Amino acid sequence: MSAGRHAAPARALERARDGAAAPRRGHGGVGILVYNIDCAGGMERQAARLAEQLSRCGRRVAVISTGDPLAALRAGRPLRLVERRARTVVYYRLPFLSIGDYGTWQELYETLAAWIVHRHAWIDTLYAVQAPTAGLHAARIAPVVERPVVVKLASSGNFGDLATIERAGDARARRALLRRVERVVALNDESRDEALAAGVMPERLATIPNGIDLHRFDASTAPAALPELGPAEGREVVLFVGRLDHQKRPDVLLEAFARLAHRRAGARLAMVGDGPNKGALERLARERGLAPSRVAFLGVRDDVPAILRAASVLALPSAQEGTSNVLLEALAARVPVVASDIAGNRGVVAHEREALLVPVDDAPALATALERILGDPALAWRLAAAGRARVESAHAIEEVALRYLDLFDALPRRPPPSSLRFVLRYLASDLTGPAWMVVRGLARIARGLARRFGRAARGAGRHGAVLARALVGSGVPRR
Repeated sequence: MSAGRHAAPARALERARDGAAAPRRGHGGVGILVYNIDCAGGMERQAARLAEQLSRCGRRVAVISTGDPLAALRAGRPLRLVERRARTVVYYRLPFLSIGDYGTWQELYETLAAWIVHRHAWIDTLYAVQAPTAGLHAARIAPVVERPVVVKLASSGNFGDLATIERAGDARARRALLRRVERVVALNDESRDEALAAGVMPERLATIPNGIDLHRFDASTAPAALPELGPAEGREVVLFVGRLDHQKRPDVLLEAFARLAHRRAGARLAMVGDGPNKGALERLARERGLAPSRVAFLGVRDDVPAILRAASVLALPSAQEGTSNVLLEALAARVPVVASDIAGNRGVVAHEREALLVPVDDAPALATALERILGDPALAWRLAAAGRARVESAHAIEEVALRYLDLFDALPRRPPPSSLRFVLRYLASDLTGPAWMVVRGLARIARGLARRFGRAARGAGRHGAVLARALVGSGVPRR
C-alpha cells in the first residue's frame, strides 16, 4: 500500500498521542450511557470503539450499560456486572430480563447510573448513545449529578431516534428533555435537519461521523474460508452483514440474488447476522431454490474483517441507516459496495465514485448493480480504492475521538456535588421510585432471614421494616 494511504490515519494517531500527553483542557473523564454494550449492533460497537480510543487519548471512561444474563449463559459466559478493561475503562452492566415492569427497570437504571456517576468524581461529562433510550436517561439524571450531557442521535429517518420519540405517547415531554441537554451530536445532514425540526437550537448541535479502526481491516488479515458456500475456486461472494429485520431489507436482497444466480454460476450469498426474520428468510431462500447450495445463513460472527476479505461485493439494501458501520468496514477492507440510495449512505459514499447506489426496494436494480461489479474487475477495483480513501480521510477513529474531546472539553462545567447535595437533589427528583423498590426488597429479605435463622435475623427484619416505614414517611413515593 502506498504511503499516501496511511497518511490520514497516521496524522490522526499523532494528534491522538499529542492529546494523551497534553490534553487541551484538563484530564476529565467521560461517562458513556448506552444499552446492551455487548450487542453486535453497530451503535453499541461504536460506543465501545469510542471508549477504547478515548482511553488511548489518556481519558478515564466509565461505560454504564445493561446486559442480558440469560443470553450470556446461552453464550457460555457469565454476565460480568463490573469489568475493567485496560487501565482507564470500566464497564458496568445492569442485568435486564424481559419480564416485569419495564418502566420500573428503566428507573432503576437511572438510579444506578446516577450513583455510579456520583461515585466517580472524575466523570465530568455524560455522553449518551441513542436519544430515545440512554439519551433521555442522561437528561433525567443530569440535574442530580450536575454534569453536562451530550446525546448522540444514533440513526435518522422513519426508524431513527427522533421518529421514535415522536411515536411515544409523551413525545412533547421527551422533546423538552432532549432540548435541555448541552449538546446533541448528529451523524449526518439528515440527522441534523431532524434535530433542528425537533426544536434543538443550532448552537447546541454538532455533526460528528462514526469512526472505524482502520488497522483491523488491513490487507494482512487472512480471508475466512466460509466452507458453507462450497469450494473457494471460482466463487463470487455477495455479502450481507446486519440484523435480519424489515429495516435492513434482507428479503429484497434475496429476491435480487435469485435473479443474479441465474446469470452467474459462481455467485454465492453469505448472510451474516440474526434477527426476527431469519426463519422467514430461510424459507424464502428454499422456495427460490437457493438454499443450501447458493445461500448460507452464518449467524452472528466475530470475524467480520476476515469475512470481508473473502467477499467479492457487499450488499447494503437497508431502507434506513444513520451511518452504517458495515458500510465503513467494507470500505476500509477495500470491498466494493452496492447500497440503497438513502441519506445515511449518501453521507458516506457517492454513486459511481465510492459505491453503486440503487433505489430502496428495487430488487432488479440491486441485481443489476451486483452483476456490474462482479463482471467488471476494473470497476470493482476503482470503487474499492476510492472507498478506502474516503474512510481514511473522514472516519478514522483516532480523528473522530479527538473531535469528541474537543466537544467535551468546550462544555461549561462545575465541581461535582457533595454527597449531601447529591442525596438531597436525588430525593427532590422523580428518580426515587427505585429507592422504595430496593428498600422494600431488602425488608423482604431480612424478614425471610428472620424466619429461617432465628432471633438475630428477626431483629434485622424489624430494622428493615422500620427503615421502609421511615422512608415512606419521608416522602419517598411508592411505585
